[in-house]
Amino acid sequence: CIGNTSNTTTLTIGGSSADYPNISSAVTALVNSGICGSVIFDINPIIGGYNEQVLIPTIAGTSDLSTITFRGNSVDSNSVKLTYNAGTNVDKFALKIDGASYIRFENFTIAAYDTLYPSVIEISNNSNNILFDKMVIKATPLARQNAEVTSLLNVYGVNDNLTIKNTHFFGGANSISANLSPTDSLNGLTIKNSFFNSFAFNGLNAYRVNNVN
Repeated sequence: CIGNTSNTTTLTIGGSSADYPNISSAVTALVNSGICGSVIFDINPIIGGYNEQVLIPTIAGTSDLSTITFRGNSVDSNSVKLTYNAGTNVDKFALKIDGASYIRFENFTIAAYDTLYPSVIEISNNSNNILFDKMVIKATPLARQNAEVTSLLNVYGVNDNLTIKNTHFFGGANSISANLSPTDSLNGLTIKNSFFNSFAFNGLNAYRVNNVN
């Protein structure tokens, strides 16, 4: 497993001397090995940013005492950027959290600039205890609110405890969408000190969401 139970392990992503060349390779290592204790991945700024699609499934070993943090290694959250332009309405995310637990994202930008499918983040499949703090989540500003239904952050399925703090949402049609079906639910949504700008339709679209703060 990655890490140890006595203290927090810090690893690096990006650059010539980093532990992992990109975010996807770090996620692959987590999937293959799981974690022992909390692990922090410091993501270094690189020229052109990280142009990749990242999917984080269930990771063995995570708990309230053993968390995973992806953290931009820069004072400015705009200096470290994950970007993916899907160009299709299937698997259009830049980041998908698919059944993962106790994952934190701090101090970097996640963006998608495709003009038709600017979906940035998806959360699904019993994911829980997910935190976004000091993030920038952005897409192309849209003017045709009825023709564009994708969201910067889209939640579907059954999930628990999503926290968003000090985060800037910019562009897209909906900033946060949790417009859930009768069989779906989001139990626990906390939004603090966050900003929503240049969306075409809604800043927050929430239905069947419990315990909103």
